[in-house]
Amino acid sequence: MFRCVMHSQRPQRSVVAARGAHCPRYIPFPKVAKMKKLFKLASTYHGVGPVTFAWQPAGNFLATAGKNGLVHIFDRQGEQYDEIGLDMGTPVLALEWDHDGNTLAILQTGNGIVPLWDLSARTTQNLDTNLKDPSFIRWSNSGTQLAIGTVKGNLVLYSKSSRKIVPVLGKHSKKITCGAWNNSDQLVLGSDDRMITVSNAGGDTLQQRELKLVPTDCKFGHRKGDSTRGPETCVAINVVKSLILLDTTDPDNPIELTFQAVNMSLHQSFTSNKQYGMVAALRNDQSV
Repeated sequence: MFRCVMHSQRPQRSVVAARGAHCPRYIPFPKVAKMKKLFKLASTYHGVGPVTFAWQPAGNFLATAGKNGLVHIFDRQGEQYDEIGLDMGTPVLALEWDHDGNTLAILQTGNGIVPLWDLSARTTQNLDTNLKDPSFIRWSNSGTQLAIGTVKGNLVLYSKSSRKIVPVLGKHSKKITCGAWNNSDQLVLGSDDRMITVSNAGGDTLQQRELKLVPTDCKFGHRKGDSTRGPETCVAINVVKSLILLDTTDPDNPIELTFQAVNMSLHQSFTSNKQYGMVAALRNDQSV
């Protein structure tokens, strides 16, 4: 059974405020209302096993996929809007909506073909990357460019406007594990080779840095006080028990914050003057 819930307010937990090299501060959140259940989906849609899902940015549609080779699109009332049949029955690794919520990219284990489903037309276009074993997928913030990483560290960039495919072989030497775009169409990627790369929209490497551990997540963010229209130059990198805060305008002076929590999920990062600040969710009911 797959249950869909909506956060009406932030759940009760504690927050860690981390600034520079100072010790973290834990601040409790006030009590809030419970989440609101929108709908419940029967297991007949997905079969037995885990369900991969992704909300459209506007929150009007939900894409889901199980182990039965089907992707379902539901509206907010739980009514099925469309059903997408996949050529291969391998597990769906990721469902990725573009910025406008008009195109859904579907990433499958061991399948170099990425289906692109159009919301308005309810049609699917198959994007052939000519690469095997994809491991990562992410639309740019503008929604026009799609990055696809592989287990072998290769990268494919696809432009939705021009339909041009740019292969970038050897971006990393091992599996690409995570990545994020900023508002200047720069792409940060993390890999099992313990390297972080920052590339431009054409796939050219602008910066790279070796880490002590494998990165599991990364996010771009603004400097605090800067206009949101300005470039996002700050990167927060999750390496299991540590968070590395890197300013791409000052890459030789990163800051590392170490925490006891093992599992973390990044949400936003920023810097304030010479001090760093960031926000992350910990799976032990805390925020950083």
